[in-house]
Amino acid sequence: MRGAPHAGPVECEKVVMRPGLPLAEREFGGVISELTKSVEGVSHMDYSQIEGVLGLASTALTATGKAVSTAEAIKGLFSGDKPADSAKANALLNTLAGELTAANMMNVELSSALKSLSQELKRQDEFDRERERYELFETPKGDIVYRLKEDMAEEQPIHFVCPVCMKRDRLISFVRGQGDHRACQTNRDHLFHFSSTPRRDSNRNPGW
Repeated sequence: MRGAPHAGPVECEKVVMRPGLPLAEREFGGVISELTKSVEGVSHMDYSQIEGVLGLASTALTATGKAVSTAEAIKGLFSGDKPADSAKANALLNTLAGELTAANMMNVELSSALKSLSQELKRQDEFDRERERYELFETPKGDIVYRLKEDMAEEQPIHFVCPVCMKRDRLISFVRGQGDHRACQTNRDHLFHFSSTPRRDSNRNPGW
């Protein structure tokens, strides 16, 4: 009986090398390395989002590694002098198809997660640069707020922002008002004491 025709290896090479396959293992390793570098020094970001992306990258790397191993096994079947086992080759091809599908799905999910993370890092960078324009200021009554630095005003009027929103919510929220007590524009429960206007004695006779 003749062995399986040797057209099979050509088809295997097409499957392994086609452009639509997931990134190679070294490229996924590069993604993890670059992602780790990009978030070094980030102190305020929710690290769970970073961990999630790294987990996706690791899973995608594993899926790609399995596909590479299966492809190598298929190539090995046809590289020897003996006729290839058609049943085994067919089983491996079916396995490879499933692994490539899984790897491609992970690649799409990873790409989306990386895009989301990149946008979050950009927003954080913009906030950090804006925050550098402010300095702590103690009101005459001892409350602490943030005030715009004069040398970074950029033609904006000198104003105050809420320290609670700045620290807790990473939000630039103006402190509004001109009276003794001024409130955060985002949360009016954030109230700051700037001065004390003397009360006028209404019972006093102005003619005395």
